[in-house]
Amino acid sequence: MELREVEAFLVLAEELSFSRAAERLFITRPRMSQLIRDLERRVGGALVVRTSRRVMLTPAGADLAAGLGSAYRGLGESLDRARAAARLAAGQLRVGFYSAVVADLLAETLRAFAGRCPGVEVSLVGVPWCDMLGPLRRGDVDVMALWTPLAEPDLCVGPAFSVQDRIIVVAAGHPLAARAEVSLEDVADYGAYELWPPFPAPLREAVLPLVTPGGRMIGRQPVATLSQAITLVPHGLRVHASVAAVMGVFTRPGLVGIPVPQLAPLSAALAWRSAAAGGPGKSNTAANPHVAALARTVTG
Repeated sequence: MELREVEAFLVLAEELSFSRAAERLFITRPRMSQLIRDLERRVGGALVVRTSRRVMLTPAGADLAAGLGSAYRGLGESLDRARAAARLAAGQLRVGFYSAVVADLLAETLRAFAGRCPGVEVSLVGVPWCDMLGPLRRGDVDVMALWTPLAEPDLCVGPAFSVQDRIIVVAAGHPLAARAEVSLEDVADYGAYELWPPFPAPLREAVLPLVTPGGRMIGRQPVATLSQAITLVPHGLRVHASVAAVMGVFTRPGLVGIPVPQLAPLSAALAWRSAAAGGPGKSNTAANPHVAALARTVTG
C-alpha cells in the first residue's frame, strides 16, 4: 500500500469531497481520483460511493479509515521525532518567513544568535503567502518569523523582535504625498491594495481595518505579493498600508511613506507549534532547544 494513497484516502474520509481533498493535498482532482481508485484495486472493493452530489464511505471504507487513521498519525509522529532528533544532532534550525520586511528585521537577532550558538546552522526558508502557516504546522520549518497579533490555538507566539510604526505608501505625485500624516478617512478616499489571501483575523484588522472610525468601508484591491503592491502604487491612486521599515527594503524611486497615527504599531515576533494542540508535528520549545535559544536571544 502506497503512503500517498493512504494520505489521500484519509483526507477524503474527512472532507467527503474530492475537490476539497485535492485542494488540501495540493494535487489535481483527477490525480486525487486516481489515488483512490488505485487503493480500491489494492483492497479489492469500493471504499467510497460517488454520486453527482456527495461522496460517502462504504462500510469497508469506514472500517479502513478507522484502522488507518491511528496508524498514519503514529507514523507521522515517529517521522517528526526522527527529523527533529536529526536536526538537533546536526545543529540545524529552520526559520520560516513570508515577508521580506520581517526577514530583514530579523537579521540582527540572527546575528546575535550566531554569536551565542556558533554550532547551529540557521536556514532562512521562504514560505508561500497562500500557505503562510502551513509549513510551520507540518513541521517543514521549526519556527516562524511573522507579524502579530496571531490568534491560532495550535501556535505559540514568542517575544517581538521588532515593533514598527505604521505608514501608507503612495506615489510621489499622489494627492496625499505632501501630508505630514494621514487618517483612515483619507485612506478610504482612495482605497488600498491588500495581500491576498488576507492575513488571519485579528491581524488583518490590525494591518488595515475594514471600516474607518467614521463608518466608511475601505475599498481594497487584492494583490498576490508585497512586491506587486509596491509596483502598482505609482500607477494609480490606491495606497498600501505597511510599516516604516518597508521603505528601507523596497528602495524604489517615486514612493513616499506617510505616517498613520490611527494605526497601532505592528510587532514582528517568533511563533512555533504548541504542544497543547497535540497530533503529528506538534511540539513546544522544550523539544527543540534551538528554538528556545533563538527566543532567548530576542529577550536578551
